[in-house]
Amino acid sequence: MRIAVAIVGFNRPYYFLPTLRSIFRNEAIADCDLWCFLDGGYGNAQDLHVEILREEQSRAAFRPRRIETVLRSVNLDCGRNLIDARRRLFDQEAYDLVFLFEDDMVVGPHYIGLCRRLLEWARSRYDDVGVVQAYNACLMPPNQKAARLDEVIAANSHWWGYLMPSETWRAISETMYQYEHDFLCGHTYRRRNIPAIRRWLDSKIQQTDGCSDPHREIPLGRFPGQWDFRQYARADRSCGQDAVTAIAVGMARLTKVVTTVNRSLPIGRRGIHFTEASFKRRKLDKIRLDVFESDQFRSSFRPSSDRARSLVPYMRADEIESMRALIRDRGPRSVLEFGAGGSTTTFSREPTVQNWWSFEAEGQWIARVLSAVSREETDREKIVLIRCSEPDIRHRLDQLLQQRPFDMYFVDGFDRPAILERLHRHLKDNPGFVVLHDHGRPSYANAIDRFPVRRELTKPCGDAQGLMLLARDPNPKKAK
Repeated sequence: MRIAVAIVGFNRPYYFLPTLRSIFRNEAIADCDLWCFLDGGYGNAQDLHVEILREEQSRAAFRPRRIETVLRSVNLDCGRNLIDARRRLFDQEAYDLVFLFEDDMVVGPHYIGLCRRLLEWARSRYDDVGVVQAYNACLMPPNQKAARLDEVIAANSHWWGYLMPSETWRAISETMYQYEHDFLCGHTYRRRNIPAIRRWLDSKIQQTDGCSDPHREIPLGRFPGQWDFRQYARADRSCGQDAVTAIAVGMARLTKVVTTVNRSLPIGRRGIHFTEASFKRRKLDKIRLDVFESDQFRSSFRPSSDRARSLVPYMRADEIESMRALIRDRGPRSVLEFGAGGSTTTFSREPTVQNWWSFEAEGQWIARVLSAVSREETDREKIVLIRCSEPDIRHRLDQLLQQRPFDMYFVDGFDRPAILERLHRHLKDNPGFVVLHDHGRPSYANAIDRFPVRRELTKPCGDAQGLMLLARDPNPKKAK
């Protein structure tokens, strides 16, 4: 599998530098070739870009297999530069996969590897996914992001840092080359004939709508959700290169899948696409780039649903990530939880978990959990909810422990000291470990002290929150 990472730019070294530096922080760049396509002509900063590339390569945490720099003798302008970069990489260099970046987006340290795994996941399940991207204009706070890292949607967020396979390029290249020849050659990008482009696109879309659907009988199926590519030819659209790419992908009966949570950050406040005012108007200055270490290993995703969006764990982002890391490290297959909620739906999706049982006293929480389970997944088969009143929890727990073994116990509700006391006795003769939420509360201290192994996973905030691992065996084996 030959993979190229392309950066397309002109005279913005102040953006090129952080973009390049962030890419060099991705371990997965070591499996890729890096290409820099730099426009020339009046006012170009090619020498400075080349110097930045040389210096950043010398100090990079991870280096690509090879680096190629294409220095244009003229200014092709943004649209032609982007199209010609794909022509070179797909048509002439025969790469299988190409990441295409403009010089104005900082990416997280797991961006490249995450996009590759997202494309593999999507293409193994759906026949109509042609492009993937880990950018979205996401304004969620960190704790909500942490709960929704595996969500993906069909959308057309700005075409920054997208990953395209060669098959998709072959499906859209004829449209892109016609657009380039008829509307970009001989004209500056800013002065392209927008009304003529709209008429041409309307004609192309009408021709496509009249054709038979080549995906009528597809073995895998379509990605759920609508992707209205026709909207990018509307009267209020500028019909730039990105819009034509989106329309061409749509006319090929393909879609772009993006992560709900952004793993990258737009920084191009000034340039051909934005001014300071338009950048702020779109709230791009409000986007935060939060790094989640679980992305380093993430290989399974799920189409987003309205029901899933409404339920997230009542936990901080670092607590959610610590839970994921612990589950990945210890590999529990069977989990018993005390207190159902967003944690039930979020952590039961971890790959090692085969079944997740949860005691819950409130019927409304059981209903919320059931309504949040996506139909696209096997969550309903994994999750077992047991309604149990507070006075009955000890008796029901004794019954359940006699019936089946569990590898992990997540204590986040009911009478926690009493539950910890019972689990301490149980673990004397049985394998397993406990995770306690809100361990900083003084009333839990005596019950916590009974466990010989006590490891703080996250610190409490005041007298609440924080996670602690409790166990009897200091060197447990992974669940089998």
